[in-house]
Amino acid sequence: MLIGYVLLILGSTPLPVTDDIYTLAECESVKAQILERRSVTLECSEVWR
Repeated sequence: MLIGYVLLILGSTPLPVTDDIYTLAECESVKAQILERRSVTLECSEVWR
């Protein structure tokens, strides 16, 4: 069962940006806000139970 999305910073090992679980829209919004200030590779990834 899908419970939400987390924001990951991509590199050799993907790491979570926060401990928060978002809806897809919220995750994309947070991602856009971060990308305005920093040049990083971010991805919204599904969280399953």
